[in-house]
Formats: sequence, C-alpha cells, structure tokens
Amino acid sequence: MRIKFINATIVTVRVLLSTMPKFDEFEIYENGMLVVEDNIITYAGKQGDYSIEKHGPFIEDGKAVSKIIKYLEDSDFDKIIDCQGNILMPGLINTHCHAAMSFLRGRAEGSDFNTWWYEQVRPIEQTMTDADYYKGVKIAAQEMMQNGITTFFDVYMNYEQTIKAVSELGMRVGIGFGVISDTDTTTMEKLEKELNFLKSQNNVYPLIYTHSVYSCDEHQFGTLIQFAKKHNLVFCTHASETLKEVGECHNKYGVTPIGLLEKYGVFDVPCVLAHLVHCDKDDAEIMGRHDVTCSHNPSSNLKLACGIAPITTYKKYGINIALGTDGAASNNSLNLFKEMYLAGMLQAGVLNDASAFTAQELIKMATINGARAYKINNLGALQEGYLADIIMLDSSLPNMQPNNNVVSNIVYSAGPQNVIMTMIDGKIVYNPKNL
Repeated sequence: MRIKFINATIVTVRVLLSTMPKFDEFEIYENGMLVVEDNIITYAGKQGDYSIEKHGPFIEDGKAVSKIIKYLEDSDFDKIIDCQGNILMPGLINTHCHAAMSFLRGRAEGSDFNTWWYEQVRPIEQTMTDADYYKGVKIAAQEMMQNGITTFFDVYMNYEQTIKAVSELGMRVGIGFGVISDTDTTTMEKLEKELNFLKSQNNVYPLIYTHSVYSCDEHQFGTLIQFAKKHNLVFCTHASETLKEVGECHNKYGVTPIGLLEKYGVFDVPCVLAHLVHCDKDDAEIMGRHDVTCSHNPSSNLKLACGIAPITTYKKYGINIALGTDGAASNNSLNLFKEMYLAGMLQAGVLNDASAFTAQELIKMATINGARAYKINNLGALQEGYLADIIMLDSSLPNMQPNNNVVSNIVYSAGPQNVIMTMIDGKIVYNPKNL
C-alpha cells in the first residue's frame, strides 16, 4: 500500500542538525507532503515530485550506475489524502498505563493514593475476570486511538488479554512482565517462556516490570535485573510516587526509593521510572548518571493528591522525560494532550518561570522521548525510514485559530476533538471524517 498525503502542515519532530546537541527545535513544513509505503515513512518534507530508486547495476552512457530514479505519478499511489492544511504529526506515545483500569473509571473518587490503592482498587482487582480485563483494555485502546495515541506501554496483570484486545485494533503496545507483589514468584525459566511468547506477537515490545520497592523484595528485583541484563530489556517500576512511600523506605532502609533502586542494581540497565514525584537533588544526580527516563504522569499525581514532580530539575540533570496517563482509575481519561498541557503549565506556575519548558520540548515528551525511553529507534518522528504512526489534527476548528504558532497550538490549544485521523503501522485505524 502506497499512500501520499499532500497540502499538510507537517510537524516532523525531526531534530535539525544545526541544533545538535541542543535538541529543542524541529522541522515544520507548512505546505508539506508525506509518503507512506506499507508501514514505513519514505518521505516527509516540502511538497513536490516524489521518486523511488530502482537499483542496478545499470549502464548509462557506457558507465555503470547503481540506480535509476523513477518519478511517481498520482496513479502510482493507492491513496492520496488532501490534508487541506491540517497538521500531520507523530502518533503520541503513552509511556505508563494500566489499560484494563478503564474498568475502574469513576470508582474511589475523592480518595488519596493510599485509600484509593489499598482500600478500593486492589480489592476490586481480585474479583476481575479475563473478560473484565479484555473489555477494559478494548475500551482503553479505542479511547487512546481517538486521542491520537498510537503506542502505549502497559504494566498490569493478565497481559494475554491486553495483547488480544490490542491486536484486534492494530495498536502498538509495550508489555511489562515480571512480578507485581511480594507474593509473586518467578524463575529465569518462567521469564524465558514469557519473553519468547511476547517476542512472537506482532507490534509488541517486551519490558521487565516490577511494581515498586514497597511491594517487591530485593530477591525479586535481583532476578528481574539479571534477566533484563541477559536480554537487554528496559526495566520499569513505580518510584517515589508518594511521601509515605519515600518516608517508609528511608525508615526501613536508610535511603530513598531511588537510593534503594541503585543498591539493587536497577540502574545497570536502561529503566523507566513512573511518577518520581518526591525526589531530591541527590536522587536526580543518581538518575542523571544513568540511562533513566522519568515517565511523568501529572494528571494522576494531581488527582490522587500525590504532588507535582520536579521535572525541571530532572531536565537540568539530563534525565529523559516522557509522558504517561497512568490508568483511567486514577486519571479518568487517557489523554496525552492534557498531560502535555499540564506538564508545561505546572512547572511554569510552581516555579514562576514561563520558560521552564518550551512547546517543542513538551511535544517531544509525548512522542520521540517515549520511543527513546524504550529503545525504539524508528518511532516518534515523521522521518524517512521511521514507522508510519501518524495522526492528523484538524487545525480549522475554532480552538486552533488563528494559527500564529502551530507548535504552541498543539500543546496549549489542541485536544482529542482535533484528532481526525490515526494511522498505526501504515494502516488508518481511526478515521471519523473518512479521509
């Protein structure tokens, strides 16, 4: 399948070489064209002729040449989509989610984290069936596609039902496997079987997961880290989400959760730490020395009265920052536009610094930073050779007018109502306007 998008405003999130290593600007084409062949982006740039290369060797004028360029006509494309000036940008990447928790949306409202988790969520989880997990994930995945999310990383139970639901919809998903509580047991042999199963699935990215330092012990962490090292897997866990967690960890072990993770050897592998609400400069300095991503979940942290993560400090220490929604039980919506907005607004407001994060940085948090977090090198940008995960935003709606600054409009004005197309792996999976 060969598809050409024309008359598009393309926000590539492709970093200009002139900004290296600053990484705070990227290319925008106001009258752009983008070409997808099967599931790969083969062109993103200025509108004009599009060519393909046929490799030889061939002989021209008595000399051997390695290629012949053929310019494609409109008839050579299976589909041509006139974007009418609307925005094309990379699909959003949700780096921390519990998708099946959509089944718990609206439960335990008005509760702080500890009441919500121990008295409400965990007891309900014990009663959930396979059908509940499947339906919960199906609802969540549909919501995410409508919200422009093309990939999400799920750390929850019953991942078989997650994969079943997601594969039916054509989404990409990262699946965390490992242990969730200190009552769970695992072995290297069991982990090998799970990894082989996950690797056999289409568009599934395996990652090692354990819930937290307060729910899992040193032996469990050790087994999982050993396995992650062996297979070069990213490690994911919750960390420093509440003051209670930090205080109890320090009382029990004499260190913060970040210090304990360092002691356990977690930072020997790339890792994604969700929340990181209550970390000091020493914690940031530790994380800055290693390959750590902060999965920032501002809505969930606010709703459960956990606090506001100091992501400006993390940026100063060179820590990669990406965005997550958490589950709908602690957020009520799976909307990364909202998370982008809050990530910027909260830092500006708390620090009295309107320049704490640029709109470009916030878009990167929702796209390419998530791909970098999980070591996916061909996702998160509209660039030749990258996977064709693309969304289109309707920029003609009143909330996007006037178009004085397309990047600012995406962060501070756009929302799911602007998403009029979601393409994943070269297939259009959400198309309310029948483009």
